[in-house]
Amino acid sequence: QIEVEKTFEVSGKLIGLPLPDNSYSVGEVAFAKGERLAVFSDGVTEAENTSGETFEEKELMACHARLNALDVEQIGQTFFEDLDRFRIGAPAKDDTTYLVIGLA
Repeated sequence: QIEVEKTFEVSGKLIGLPLPDNSYSVGEVAFAKGERLAVFSDGVTEAENTSGETFEEKELMACHARLNALDVEQIGQTFFEDLDRFRIGAPAKDDTTYLVIGLA
């Protein structure tokens, strides 16, 4: 079972889009051995299957619970396999970016 000690609210500006007067907040997070940070685009949570259902936070949390025991290097491939199973062949409608950072 995965325990989430800190979640981050969706907020702020788009990353990588050069807009005039864009400024970003800066912060630091310390990682202990075994802790991970997953950063993903809205193409993940808004991914749809052939029934029109979206992946959303509930599916994401269930997927992360299954990935908890894996090494950081295995998480990305396994995550996209789970996402593809959810989509049931439906094509992606948006970019799908998923990044995991952690200490082994």
